[in-house]
Amino acid sequence: MKSRLLPLFLAIILSGSPAFAASDMVLKSIDSIFPVPISLLVNLGTSIGWGAQSIQVNASDALGLRSKNLVFTTNMALMLKTSPTTSTGIAISMGESQSILETGTDTFNTNTTKVNTWHLVTERQLFKERNFTISGTLGLGMTSADYTILTHNEGSGGSDQTIYRHGSTFSYQVGLSSRYYLNPKWAFGLSAGYIGAPIDTVSNRAGNTTTDPGIDASGSTLNFFTSFKL
Repeated sequence: MKSRLLPLFLAIILSGSPAFAASDMVLKSIDSIFPVPISLLVNLGTSIGWGAQSIQVNASDALGLRSKNLVFTTNMALMLKTSPTTSTGIAISMGESQSILETGTDTFNTNTTKVNTWHLVTERQLFKERNFTISGTLGLGMTSADYTILTHNEGSGGSDQTIYRHGSTFSYQVGLSSRYYLNPKWAFGLSAGYIGAPIDTVSNRAGNTTTDPGIDASGSTLNFFTSFKL
């Protein structure tokens, strides 16, 4: 199996270079390992990117949480081209931020906030000029968010106290993305949008629900990415 995966790995790398026309090699390598219709493979594309998302945490200052948080994200998508200008697929975003705040004499809070989103998305090309395109995106799915507040009190023998909250909700996204194609298979892009994910109630580790402090995972997004097509 390893001897068959190596040519596939090398072919995928070379397919992004203008100096190599490796698409046929990629398709033949995939077909030899996982028999899939070629008509499906040639319309598949994937992307990976890194960005940021703003969210709101409805917490009091006594907890040491900031009311607004910037979460840095890793974003991935697998898309199937369904028409010359439309693609449909799955988009995943995973984000996390951490901060350390002094909340009193010899007392510090380590705050960790996480936001994960899974969406079914549709992307439609709105503009094209040579190697440059602009597309609009719509998505629906689920968003989960949680935060952990670890309070460390050095004045009382180094005691720790942890507050944990978690919530999830149905969510949506809208956005615009631009791409510049280095060749027909490889592009770099920038996207901006908004995710609507109002989480009304959150729960602790025991499963008890509360609304204060709560999480509103709605916010604007910015993402730099690179995309590949077979």
